[in-house]
Amino acid sequence: MFSKRFAASLIATAVTALCSMAATAATTIDVTKAAIGPDGITIHGLAKESVTLAGLTNSHPLEESNVYGFKVTQSTAGGNFHAMAGSFYTFCTDIADPFHPLPNQYTVEANGSTHGFSLGDAALLAKLFTTAGFNSLNGFGAGNNTVLNFVSMQMAVWNVLYDTDLTVSGGTFQLLTDNNVGARAQANSWLTAAGALNSANLQVNNLHSMGEQDILITSVPEPSAYAMALLAALGLGAVARRRTKS
Repeated sequence: MFSKRFAASLIATAVTALCSMAATAATTIDVTKAAIGPDGITIHGLAKESVTLAGLTNSHPLEESNVYGFKVTQSTAGGNFHAMAGSFYTFCTDIADPFHPLPNQYTVEANGSTHGFSLGDAALLAKLFTTAGFNSLNGFGAGNNTVLNFVSMQMAVWNVLYDTDLTVSGGTFQLLTDNNVGARAQANSWLTAAGALNSANLQVNNLHSMGEQDILITSVPEPSAYAMALLAALGLGAVARRRTKS
């Protein structure tokens, strides 16, 4: 027979599981060396792109050489991110700030928190990366860590964070040039596909460092945490059905 105590236990289990899934907020990553570009060294032959963001102070429009992400080549990490200690691929999430000299310590921010992504943006970013086959550990995969893919994805990431549409061709955030031929079309294609995707196979968190340019990191949610939450939810459903019958 289901009791109030048992139901309370199930609720506690669900809460514990969900808290463990959000535990990334306590993780810090020390970045001691990073390079601009997907191959871990400053890339050559990249054509600069111009982007604009409505309402950004001193928008000129933005014309930056670092519109294509980074590869962190030396770092220390723990918790859910231990596999990426040493190197991982990332993108800029703080469009107005420069990338300052290292070392920097970043905090992995929980989504929905002050310095974290909004829950909606985090979900769309996860779908975007799932669609493109990107993760921080491997990038786009062997043979696909190209300049074009990284330029396109940086544009798509900024569009998710600073616009409400699914295109870099219009709206608040726009890519004004297509100097890396095909970057605009690729970014728009990924954004459209992400908008139509039902679920993602990873999670995305903001890496925040006060006064520095924020970046991001992906991870695979701990299966045990999801299992605990699922079992607890099933148990609570059983409790509800039992009460309805009685």
